[in-house]
Amino acid sequence: PQGMSPEVMARAFEPFFTTKGRGRGTGLGLAVSYGIVRQHGGTIRLESKVGAGTRACLYLPATDVTPSSLHKAEQPGPRRERSHSGRAIVVEDESAIRSLVIQLMKDLGFTVDGAPTGDDAWELCKTADPPYDIVVTDIAMPGMNGHQLVRRIRTERPGSAIVYMTGCADTTLEQYGVGGDIPVLRKPFAISELSAKIDEALGKR
Repeated sequence: PQGMSPEVMARAFEPFFTTKGRGRGTGLGLAVSYGIVRQHGGTIRLESKVGAGTRACLYLPATDVTPSSLHKAEQPGPRRERSHSGRAIVVEDESAIRSLVIQLMKDLGFTVDGAPTGDDAWELCKTADPPYDIVVTDIAMPGMNGHQLVRRIRTERPGSAIVYMTGCADTTLEQYGVGGDIPVLRKPFAISELSAKIDEALGKR
């Protein structure tokens, strides 16, 4: 057993953080697990020591609700202090990242929809009434890419603040035509960076 140093354990649930080499891990496993447990009002506690291994303890709230009616029960909200409100949509073709960013957005206080492609996102955006307060979209996606989606939103359904998120280099972004006044969130990112970019986008709306 390897175990984790205190420095590594402090960042274990941080999105995109990994100690594995490039191309060998995404840093999303524990972050997604933590998000799922949090959605159910619980938490995870790590116990780890270098050379001794790691133990993860999951704590979930007890309930008297029967399984058949569990879906009707009101679940406790996230414990992170909420700093935003309104409706948002997260557009990301990688399901693990999409689920994680949706959870981060909910932790910030948004009501959030998700879409795996630009085309799916547009179907939601064109009927949203009023328009989404914030659209957080990846850029490089199959079909309608993020830049094309944003141009369509701004032309036909204006009113939404926009944040791009990407792992692409600047030269690649130029090929997509990305530039101007839209904040760009670089993967990997922390929730504080996401919140800051959202504030920046909402201030420009």
